[in-house]
Amino acid sequence: MKKIIITIIIIAFAIGLKAQKTERDTVLYKVEYNKKIQYIFHIDTTTVIFKSKKKYSDNLIEYANNIIIDTLTFYFIEYMPDFKNNRLYWLVSNNKKNDFYYFNLNTFKFNQQQSLKSRAYKGLINGNLFAPQVIKEPENKKNEIDAQEYASGGIKEEWELERKIFSYDTINGTENEIINVDKYTISEYEDIEEFTISPTVNKILLHIGTYESGSYSGRRYLVYDIGTKKGSIKNYKGNKYIECDNCEFFLCNMFYDYGGYFYMNNYKYSTGTNNMLVLDSNFNIRDTLLSRQLENKGFIFKNKEVKGFYFNSYIYKNDRRKDVIIPSIMNYGFEKLLSNIYYDIKLIKKDVTKYDINELSLLKNMIFAKHNYEFESDYYQAYFNLYRFYNSEEKRKTRTKNVNHLSTKVDKENLKLIKKAIKSVE
Repeated sequence: MKKIIITIIIIAFAIGLKAQKTERDTVLYKVEYNKKIQYIFHIDTTTVIFKSKKKYSDNLIEYANNIIIDTLTFYFIEYMPDFKNNRLYWLVSNNKKNDFYYFNLNTFKFNQQQSLKSRAYKGLINGNLFAPQVIKEPENKKNEIDAQEYASGGIKEEWELERKIFSYDTINGTENEIINVDKYTISEYEDIEEFTISPTVNKILLHIGTYESGSYSGRRYLVYDIGTKKGSIKNYKGNKYIECDNCEFFLCNMFYDYGGYFYMNNYKYSTGTNNMLVLDSNFNIRDTLLSRQLENKGFIFKNKEVKGFYFNSYIYKNDRRKDVIIPSIMNYGFEKLLSNIYYDIKLIKKDVTKYDINELSLLKNMIFAKHNYEFESDYYQAYFNLYRFYNSEEKRKTRTKNVNHLSTKVDKENLKLIKKAIKSVE
């Protein structure tokens, strides 16, 4: 009798393998293989794809539902969505200036608004772009050349230090200095390494440090409230979610999900991790999730809300790598469930009742991915290749079709719960 029960459990777990073969016919589950695709934006019922003429071409051609709508010549592009005004802002740069465009989400056409100074504008808060600025411009051409040489080592000169943040009002075209970090710095050589904005609460997180010998050190973090015009140093060391208090800790690869959370890969100089930090809109560390390697290539936008994103990923066909662009949801609650499955934490009924069959299928297949299962489905292979725990070369070479013997008691209980939820929505 005991032998029969064990056999039934193994068969029940193996049945779950069927889910990885099922790909849903929705925009969230379509893998794009064309290498010329630069960006994809799915806006309600329209799919807008930007392709370059050639692999390294500067000519961008826009297709809306496979019809050519507009073209753009660019050197470098950074886009920032402003869904409140139904626009997608683009910075198209060359060596002399930044051409500022907005992409109308109603007409699907570009409109050039203004040429800007060569500043690294990024992010929107209430229609304002933000960028760091040096203390003073180089006095001559030689200084401009010297400014390019510090990347290989040395310390920044005074006039190279970026200690200010400027804003550009996209409505009236004016620029204003909004932050000067002089009163928050300790060393005369400290400046802004990078920054991230939080549109929901009108705050900016600035990374401040000293550039020396090709990298920044002594990093500190300043949270600045644009409304109150006040800043405070944020001390992250000692937080229970930071694994390494004694080594230099820094935040990078921040990704905003338009739902009030930032996901940040938590890198240390000496150790690696499968986790990334989760910060709320006030830049407080709230949790850790499974680390994802994300290069944003677009978004899925419905009824003035972001429903998903497009990311670069890859699959293997006949042992040859193929780069793809894959849609994915980026939701804290869902990512937390995936993380719980990976770390063998038991789910409960209310955890899974609010998700559709596509999301439940991903949860189901995480039970297999955590054991390095070899997926036949292009979608599931590309999806889990976004995760650090799955996408290493070592892992790829040791994929397996048989993970039944690796399953834990919690795996089996979670699988049973998810399968029951899937049956209820089919």
